[in-house]
Formats: sequence, C-alpha cells, structure tokens
Amino acid sequence: MDKTLCVIAAHSGDDLGIKSTCSNIKYFKEVSDKIVVVNSKDFIDDDPLKKCIVKEYGDKDIEFHYCANLISLNHGKWIFYIDNIYRDDYDHVILTNDTFLIIDTLMPFLELHLSDNYEMTGLVSSREHAWHCQDFLRIYNKESISKAIDFYKEKIILNGLFLDVTDVDTTRYHDARRALIEAEISSCQIYSNQACLHTLPLTYKKNLNFDNEKLEEYITEKGYPVIKHRKLTMTEYKKKGLPRDFESQSYKNLNPDLILRTEKDAEEHFKDYGVYEGRLYKQNQNINTPTFIDKAIEGEINYAGLSED
Repeated sequence: MDKTLCVIAAHSGDDLGIKSTCSNIKYFKEVSDKIVVVNSKDFIDDDPLKKCIVKEYGDKDIEFHYCANLISLNHGKWIFYIDNIYRDDYDHVILTNDTFLIIDTLMPFLELHLSDNYEMTGLVSSREHAWHCQDFLRIYNKESISKAIDFYKEKIILNGLFLDVTDVDTTRYHDARRALIEAEISSCQIYSNQACLHTLPLTYKKNLNFDNEKLEEYITEKGYPVIKHRKLTMTEYKKKGLPRDFESQSYKNLNPDLILRTEKDAEEHFKDYGVYEGRLYKQNQNINTPTFIDKAIEGEINYAGLSED
C-alpha cells in the first residue's frame, strides 16, 4: 500500500492563517499517512498553530519543525525539511502551504496522481505569464521529489534568496517574488509525466483563484476545493471600470503581491484585472463578499466552530 507524506510550509501567526490551516488538516489527513508542519522559527517557543492543531486532532501522525523565514518562503521551508529531516520513506510527497482554505475533499487530486504514478500532479493550472501547474499544492512521486527540491535549490542559489524576510526592503522582496514565480513556471518543464486536476481552457489567461466569475463556476459546478486567504479579504464590484475615488498608492500598498511601478500601472491593472478579482483600492474600504464564497466557507474554520481558547 503506497504511503503519502504531506509537508505544509507555514509562515504567519494571524487568526485566519491559523484557523484555516488547522481546519485544512482534516482534509490533508484523508490523503496523507503523515503530516509535517514547517513553521517559522519565530514560533518555536510559542506556536499558536501547533496549539490549535494539537487541540483539534491530537499530535498523532503530525510533526512540527521550525526554520528561518527566508525570502525563498515556501520553497525554503520545503527544502529545509526534505534536505534535513525527510528519510525518503514515502511513496508520494505533497508539498503545500498555509495560504488557502480547503472547502472540499482532496481525494480526486490524490486519485488522479495515483492513476498513473505521475512524477508531479498539480491542483490547478494557470496561463499567467506562461502555462504551469500552480505550486501551492502539488504531489510528487518517490523519484521526483528530489528532482523538485534540487531544482528549487538551484533557483534559490542563483537568485540569492537567503535573506530573512524582515531584513529586505520592498524592492528586494518583489525581486524575490518574481524569481519564485519564474521558478514555479519553469519547474513544470522538468517533468515528462505530469498532470493537473483542474486544467483551465487555453484561452483563459487569468488566475482562477482570484477571478470571481470563473472561481464561482469551478467551486459550484466542478468541485474546486480551495479558496485562497487573499480572496477572503477581497470584495465584489457591481460596476466595472475605474472608481472616481481610486487611490493608486493605496492600491499598490493593499496588493503587495503586484509589481506596479507607476500610478498608471495601478490604474490599468485595476481596470483589466483588479475589478474582476475584487481587489481593494483604498484603506477602510467596505467589503462585499461574493455570495458563493459565503456559502462555500459555511461549515469551515470559525464559521463551523473550531474550538476557541
């Protein structure tokens, strides 16, 4: 019987991240024989995520490890565990992170991977920049996990991604993020036998996770099982176009994942993408959560009662 390991790279101590990751464990337990959480060393003495998980599930088949929170982010934590602790004793390894809430079973994801013992199987594809399987949730077989880690290590070394997140300015952080996106895309080229559970149409070049219309379709009709944390903090706009009170600098500050150098860049991005994704553009903006998201998260995290302290 094949055995599967799940490695979760965790980075934050905020309430949403803790409770959603804790909630996700029940879904990861369905597809894993063992779960490992690699959190930032800042939490080594007082880890609220560990407390939440142990309280809900106990600590059987769940391990906790800690390392520096470098600008290599998820990749750095995956590398830390596989290089230093992993014993190569599982047939399949899931590499994932703490940036999303699971709302449905991951069994179809695992079953697809096992159907042909793929080198790598991703949850969802994207054609942003170039085609790839997004790497926030992938599963690798026994032979390919070392290939994945070696590839990411090479990219981290080439781009000098060794600094702690707290020691870099915005420009260096954006440079690091761009390098990691390039690594995510190019990593798909090293596998000759790979699959993706939710493959988007060739004509679709947005990110499913942040597109209200397409995300609603995939959640309600196709069983798409995750909602990104950032999506839970976005809104829904009834009118399209650029609002009269649009604030370019606030838009850039509120969306640090974007690389927007000028006011015009911010305005154009909002009109072409942000308004459809529900991105906020000013401080203290009212949030109108799409109805399909409210329905999807009903029964998860605090909406459904993880234990309170």
